[in-house]
Amino acid sequence: MADSGSEKTEQPTSRKLQKEREKGHVPLSKEVITAVSVIAMFWLLKMFGKLIYTQLFNSMQYWFSQVSGNVSDGVWVLEEGDILNIFIRIAITVGVSAGPLLLISILLTIITTGVQTRFLFSTESMKIKLDRFNPITGIQNMFSVRQVVELLKSIAKIVIIIVIIWIELRDQIPYLARLYDTDILSAFVYTCQVIFDIVIAVSIAFAVVAIADFMFQRWKYKKDLMMTKEEVKEEYKQTEGDPKIKGKIKQKQQQMAMQRMMQEVPKADVVIRNPTHIAIAIQYDKDKDVAPRVIAKGADNVAMKIIEVATEHKVLMQENIPLAHALYDEVDLGKYIPPAFYEEIATIYTWVYEVQNLSRP
Repeated sequence: MADSGSEKTEQPTSRKLQKEREKGHVPLSKEVITAVSVIAMFWLLKMFGKLIYTQLFNSMQYWFSQVSGNVSDGVWVLEEGDILNIFIRIAITVGVSAGPLLLISILLTIITTGVQTRFLFSTESMKIKLDRFNPITGIQNMFSVRQVVELLKSIAKIVIIIVIIWIELRDQIPYLARLYDTDILSAFVYTCQVIFDIVIAVSIAFAVVAIADFMFQRWKYKKDLMMTKEEVKEEYKQTEGDPKIKGKIKQKQQQMAMQRMMQEVPKADVVIRNPTHIAIAIQYDKDKDVAPRVIAKGADNVAMKIIEVATEHKVLMQENIPLAHALYDEVDLGKYIPPAFYEEIATIYTWVYEVQNLSRP
């Protein structure tokens, strides 16, 4: 039987997802980019089709007039500087006709990619990886699930395009055959309208494919990053620390805190106890403190240790079970005694001062 701990049954942790993101590995659907670009480009063509047609038509008229005016004995005669002018003219025509569409296409690609990746920029994917040049790895990738899905998508898109073109053109063929009787502008506009209708139908189909591919890419991304229980535990140790080590650190910290607290016990004016289960060491410096302060407290073994240190350094102690319990429960270490206890504490300090005065020679 396979070890259940080696099966990838756990969802990827946030740390693993972040590490993959830093490597530039994020889910990305190219179909979404294609669908958005196709839809946007053809909408723009419909909106600016007349402008593009006018630019191209004027350019053609200009070149035909140039050819007819500069032809001598069947040869087009070019004068000095004509080549530069021709280049500039062609560049302006192409720039005005196709430039805006090209810029918008690039911008849409950047935005669509950025939205899917949350505008991730990583240099990790630019690094040269030798395994990419491994022919065995290349052959394995050719028959991977991802490549099979890509092949199926490509076949589906080709079939969709063929079916949609056939459906759209089936009723338009008689009208297309009569276009030679119409003027160029009308034929151009009609052809563009037919193409646009085809593109709209194709775009809707591509949008459905894009949504399905987007969901698939995200599912595949999460599936590829699934973790075993052991990997989750190991990552937890790396991020949160090994529980055993954390326990030892906490124990060491508690020991150090205990040592510091025990060093304060000899400075106490009095230790209030019950009689061995709880011990509260109190100190009052009239020049600095607004009230007596708890400098050590503890229960059971800690209380016994406080009493032991206090006895060793001849610190006064008084048994007061209710007060000891109340101070232990309500006053934190290092805090001043609340006003509610002033009367009882004053009585204890009166006793402390009397004992101290009696002990003086």
